[in-house]
Amino acid sequence: MAYILSAVEYVQCRLHLGYSSANDSYIMTFTVIARRVPLTRLVLSRGYTSSVREGSVAQSKGFSKKEKAHEDEYARRHEAELLRKLKAEIEAKKEELARLQEKHDEVNSKQ
Repeated sequence: MAYILSAVEYVQCRLHLGYSSANDSYIMTFTVIARRVPLTRLVLSRGYTSSVREGSVAQSKGFSKKEKAHEDEYARRHEAELLRKLKAEIEAKKEELARLQEKHDEVNSKQ
């Protein structure tokens, strides 16, 4: 009988040697035990490490509030810059539209 084992199984083999006085011979027994191991044991080895990791930043409430304030300020500046660009683009399109309207009026007045 053959077993195909997945990554979450392991095999334990035992070899037993014994002597039988009745037959005056040695007995050899080979036991194979296949057992399924939970995947969390094999993969999640970092689960038992400390919560503080190397290179982590301070996790105080004051620091997180300050960090959030900096992120919010960056977001406001970024949105203001995008809005400024869009307004400039709209003004350029309005000027182009006015110029094209003048050309259209000139062409229609000549006809």
